[in-house]
Amino acid sequence: MNIYQLGQLTGACLHFMIELIALQIFHSNKTILYFAYMLGPGAEENITVDIATQLPESTTYEANLVIISNDPESPEVHIPIHLDVNTSLGEHVEIPNQFKFYQNYPNPFNPSTTISYALPQEADVSITIYDILGGEVLTYEVISQPAGYYSLQWDGLDKSDQQVASGVYLISLTTSDFKSIIKAVLIR
Repeated sequence: MNIYQLGQLTGACLHFMIELIALQIFHSNKTILYFAYMLGPGAEENITVDIATQLPESTTYEANLVIISNDPESPEVHIPIHLDVNTSLGEHVEIPNQFKFYQNYPNPFNPSTTISYALPQEADVSITIYDILGGEVLTYEVISQPAGYYSLQWDGLDKSDQQVASGVYLISLTTSDFKSIIKAVLIR
């Protein structure tokens, strides 16, 4: 598991406002990670892009950082990024020092989204997705999951394998020592 911290990006750029920041990592023309962050009108904030993911093999991954602003001369800037990854550097495995529940990506999403979390110790993990009225949509449970970084995909289906409606969903991560909730938006 690797964490790539690509740095801080600021919402205000000269006299123009950044409206959307998106990062796409791909290999062999297939997207393996997508992250997007939208800023509100007039917002000025620092954004730290931390990506906790397990890349499947040692190779060079291509990435594209896109910054969309209200600059009339250059409304969309594409910054190519090359990630050289070596997944076989030895037996050292990075263990998180705290529980962490990352915001799902992409968000809003259609048709699927990635849910990521970090465990500093072995734990029984329950991830439950609720609709906005509090009704249970789906639950993932893992017994005795070792410490580490994890991700799973939610494809917008409920526990009966039926597509759920567009809307806001709450995703809860629960262990015996930690509980956190994030908000996800499905747009069909």
